[in-house]
Amino acid sequence: MANPPKNHKYLFGAKKRIIPRIQQGQRGRTEFIVIHDTESDNIDGVESWFENGSPQEAGAHIGISRFGETRQWALLDQLVYHAVGANSESIGIEVCGYASFSPTRWLVRRNQRIATAKAVARLCYHFSLGEPKSGYTVKAHADFPQGGHNDPGIGYLGSPRYHGRQWRAMMTLSKKYYRKWYA
Repeated sequence: MANPPKNHKYLFGAKKRIIPRIQQGQRGRTEFIVIHDTESDNIDGVESWFENGSPQEAGAHIGISRFGETRQWALLDQLVYHAVGANSESIGIEVCGYASFSPTRWLVRRNQRIATAKAVARLCYHFSLGEPKSGYTVKAHADFPQGGHNDPGIGYLGSPRYHGRQWRAMMTLSKKYYRKWYA
């Protein structure tokens, strides 16, 4: 079966809930994906905050609920303020949860992990990033200290960074999907 055509605006499988106020115009080349946490367990509340109250029109391209529902809030080719120092070259994915979550609290979110992995695999393919690779094509918001963020937190990322069980499980799955679908 042939690979699907590349689409630089929409993520396959995501519910389209485009929020115009968070889109800041065309973005240049996509170099990597940034994983965030929402500091909330309510995807509807996060979406409402992006629509109505986020400062400086902050947002994210993709949101993933704790149950694995994937929503797209911005066109993938648009600049969105999600990570100071990385906005012009990256796509932001928000996973519902808290940076303070323990590893166990993250690990029970199997559907969320699968949905995140699928989104990462699809984005790596559609933007010709190659197989997902920790710290290169897939980074954490904590990698950009200019914004003062540590998400998705040590319970997700682990210590040292990228050695946490949740991060490793998500990356293993994203590589599996990438190889299955696109290799």
